[in-house]
Amino acid sequence: MVNFIKKQWLFVSFLILILMIVVGVFVMRKQEKTSGGVMLETIKAWGNVTIERHKLKNGLEILLALKPDSPTFAYYTWFHVGSRNEKEGKTGIAHFFEHLLFKETKNLKEGEFDRIMEMNGASTNASTWVDWTNYYAVLPSDEDKMELVIRLEADRMANMILNEKQINSEREVIKNERRFRVDNDVDGSMNEALDRLAFEKHPYGQPVIGWMKDIENLNLEDCIYFYKTYYAPNSATLVIVGNFNKQKTLEWIDKYYSPIPSSVIPKEELPEEPPQAKAKKLVLRRDDIEDEKALYAYHIPHYAHPDIPPLEILGEMLAGGEGSRLYKLMVIDQEIATQVSAGLNHLKDPTLFQISASMRKNQPIQKSHNRIFAEIKKIQEEGVSQKELNRAKNRFEMDYYHSLETVSGKARALGQYEILGNYKEAIHLMRRYQGVTVEDIQRVAKMYLQEPNRTMIVGLPKKVKKRRK
Repeated sequence: MVNFIKKQWLFVSFLILILMIVVGVFVMRKQEKTSGGVMLETIKAWGNVTIERHKLKNGLEILLALKPDSPTFAYYTWFHVGSRNEKEGKTGIAHFFEHLLFKETKNLKEGEFDRIMEMNGASTNASTWVDWTNYYAVLPSDEDKMELVIRLEADRMANMILNEKQINSEREVIKNERRFRVDNDVDGSMNEALDRLAFEKHPYGQPVIGWMKDIENLNLEDCIYFYKTYYAPNSATLVIVGNFNKQKTLEWIDKYYSPIPSSVIPKEELPEEPPQAKAKKLVLRRDDIEDEKALYAYHIPHYAHPDIPPLEILGEMLAGGEGSRLYKLMVIDQEIATQVSAGLNHLKDPTLFQISASMRKNQPIQKSHNRIFAEIKKIQEEGVSQKELNRAKNRFEMDYYHSLETVSGKARALGQYEILGNYKEAIHLMRRYQGVTVEDIQRVAKMYLQEPNRTMIVGLPKKVKKRRK
């Protein structure tokens, strides 16, 4: 009897041991998956989201991101065209269409699109940038509303009515917009001047809104060509994020978009910006400038280059929040500036790392030059601490997650990176930044933030003020 009990206990003990090993392996594997980067990012930033890619025969790309617990869905139409695609003398036409697409179609009178969308609770808008143009709507999750927005957006892609009356009417609106945002705005004028001075060859040097002369000269023929060429399914990506019926959505997309023919899109042949050999500087004196300010820019690579993550983290170190080097020094401690910022944009082609500073009343801009250049030199020579790097990474990570809190934020991220190369970059973005080291920061500071590579715009009052001693 004792031997039987002993054997039985040994058998049970063996089963328990095996169970512990199996459970332990399972737990370890689960931890490996959730701590390795990819799964953790998906859980924290994207939630219960399933992303699929589809494509119609006419070239239309479709990204579906299902989020079943969302009460809304975002519907983004991204066109692979921006100011980079504009020819000399035709600047502003991409932005022109951001306005025109809300006008009349063969099926809707002017104003009907907005009225119908508003009646269905939609929030709509559009934006134009150097590398893309997008149109979006956010609506309550409802099958009827999904079919509605698909039908209306396909109609805008295929059936816009373009005529002289519409173009002339919108031309005046855009001219006034340019006056408000650029010509009569200090910051707008300085940013436009910076791009123009920094880029001698590449179209990134021309304004998205267009030069005033080009806006005045755009004609019906220009608009028809642009619409038929770039507003086509093979030049577009639909990004839909939220709670919706996947099968019905795909059926409706096929129904309304498949009849639209693809276009012949000209091969993109953009001039390469030559390396900058010496520093550039332009001083703008204006009556509407009261306190001195400056923009500093350094040429850097395109978004996919491995130096972009350390450069972006460097921007956080320099001017990201109250604990950053320049903000603490210039705004808090010495109180010589009211604002300082640093950062970059993710673009298809080489872009700019920018720093800006606005001085307090009666403070000369030379103080900004001295502090900023000295701090850059300090990083180049002494490097940065791990603690400082961790702070900057944490801020960047928080901004990344914050941008993904809504279905619209997720759709923006997926669409932007699909335009740039691949939507998966949006999901795995933090992996590129988590690996940045203190050595990387010092290296990119030395490589790119050099005086010959710098373009500077200084804004000064037209009337020279007497400074207090």
